Amino acid sequence: MRISRVVVTLLSVLLIGAIAAPIHAQGDPSMLFWVADASGAQTRIVAIVDDLAGQELFNYAQADVDVTSVIISRDTQSVAMTLSSKADATTSVWYRHAGAAPVTIPNAQVTAFTPDSAYLLYQWALFQSFGIGVVNLNTGKQLEFIGARTEAQGVKGGAAAPLHFDGSTLYAVGYLPFSDAGPFGLYSFDLAANVQDIANKSGRFDLPPAASVTQVDNYGLGGHPLISPDGTQIAFLANDPGNVPTNLPDMPFQPNTNVLYVVNLATRAATRLAQAGPGQLLMGLSWMSDSRGLVFAGGSYGSINTVYTASVDGNVQPLGVLNAGAGNIMQAAICGRYVYVTWSVGDGSGALMVKRASLTDLTALQDVGSTDTMRMLGCSA
Repeated sequence: MRISRVVVTLLSVLLIGAIAAPIHAQGDPSMLFWVADASGAQTRIVAIVDDLAGQELFNYAQADVDVTSVIISRDTQSVAMTLSSKADATTSVWYRHAGAAPVTIPNAQVTAFTPDSAYLLYQWALFQSFGIGVVNLNTGKQLEFIGARTEAQGVKGGAAAPLHFDGSTLYAVGYLPFSDAGPFGLYSFDLAANVQDIANKSGRFDLPPAASVTQVDNYGLGGHPLISPDGTQIAFLANDPGNVPTNLPDMPFQPNTNVLYVVNLATRAATRLAQAGPGQLLMGLSWMSDSRGLVFAGGSYGSINTVYTASVDGNVQPLGVLNAGAGNIMQAAICGRYVYVTWSVGDGSGALMVKRASLTDLTALQDVGSTDTMRMLGCSA
């Protein structure tokens, strides 16, 4: 594959140690996984370093709900989940910060912890509006912002999911199924007037008008953008309609991705770091822990098996080719001495596997687990 360098420029809970200390094992970084049993009745967070058996950090079991998503804060002090009632399919957010009692927020879905581990962000949808919630984890105060589905909000016909909050500006991914520019967009909301409210009280407020962050070459934003660990940059994959992938048509509301951008949040400047070769795709994007670079995969559909790194200044380098036969890398991340991938097996079964390899030899693969029961949450340094 050719990658071009472009210079433009878890209510019954068991908490192991109450998630009271950052997760380390002999100084090595740990890859964190959400692990569920086959019935979905139990959810765990497990840290894996060299021993693939892992270290259990969190255990949740509740018979009347399904856990549909799990996130953990970067400092590993907080866990949050989206729970779906088996009785009526309503969703709620469950979270616990450090040793405090767990809190449940009804009719909501969890989306992210901020990189500084200070805030929990969540969302919900209403008929003519959408909502974004911000929880100050230090004070427990909870603010909710209501946005109308209007042109003025920047999300006409759609909704928005929060991505990042830096203390005064809220960043969100807008879902715009009827937009000519593509079904997704990246927006910011100035909440400077609510800073004291966020710190000191709970309540609901109207969401101010949105400002667009990513009008970059009018390319469609693909998938979910990623905030850097230091909270200063957002990376995303996008769709260049001029480079149609071979044997893979665009899906409705889900454009194929073949270009990589990074946005500096201080300047709003967007830099294209990489682009796929003719008829090829980019997938599996993740940040490196130092915020200086990214990891992603590229190749033709059915053989997206090359792992790349890209520094934020545009230096793109192949890390190696995954020796796993036919299939596609759906997620890629570096943690310590290993590269971890979610691998879509190319035999038509739809099976997804988590694998890892040493950074120095991607051909020597180890099976970590199946994504039917295991998903990567991120690396804890």
